[in-house]
Amino acid sequence: MKKVYLDKQHIILDTPYDKDEIQSLKDNFKTARWDKINKVWRIPVTEAEKIVPFAQAWGIDISSDLIRLQLPDHPIGTTSIKLRNDNLIITLPYDKFKVDQLKSITGVKWNTDTNKWKSLPRLLVGLVGAFL
Repeated sequence: MKKVYLDKQHIILDTPYDKDEIQSLKDNFKTARWDKINKVWRIPVTEAEKIVPFAQAWGIDISSDLIRLQLPDHPIGTTSIKLRNDNLIITLPYDKFKVDQLKSITGVKWNTDTNKWKSLPRLLVGLVGAFL
């Protein structure tokens, strides 16, 4: 049985050998790697958006975890830092790495009323460094 599922840090593709399917896999997922021990393909989770259409095209069963990862685009598509009322207002699409960076800067707070990050202007250098 052909299946694709999540495994901690990778997407796992477990499928019998099919020359055309494997060539398509290599063409579409340049970072896919063959795991000789487990005899499966390992694909970085960053490729989750592309794996579902690939699996559907090749008749591969898709785990519910992967289907849940297919989130719509965030309504806020750009990152911005603006000065308002003596505060910096930071807007960005959700990105765990960037959120963790913001949380690590002392003085940066999440504003639950506006659903945006807020900071004092003196922290601008740290904020710009976090996003470059």
